Amino acid sequence: MNEITVIIIAVLVLAILYFFANEFYNVAKEKGFYEKKYLWIAFIFSIFGYLLIIALPDRNTIKISDAYKKPFNKDEISYGTRVSGFSSGAMDIPKRKQFESEK
Repeated sequence: MNEITVIIIAVLVLAILYFFANEFYNVAKEKGFYEKKYLWIAFIFSIFGYLLIIALPDRNTIKISDAYKKPFNKDEISYGTRVSGFSSGAMDIPKRKQFESEK
């Protein structure tokens, strides 16, 4: 192969690596990691950088302990609908009551 072919192949490989790195950087941003270092980690370390970004925790989720802090209103739930095929009351599906203001 001549020198020009090697240069073209090298440029194509770098372009493809940058494309993949940019896609994984977008994944990192969706997970809440906005630093550019994740782009360069994915670009330099290739498959190992991709795996690192995949393993990042999601910073945008609500903590489960916060979800339980929300007050629960028992008046909004009734247990009137039953899943067919089950005879016990354990499979009742909660149904929201309709209040006078919503009718």
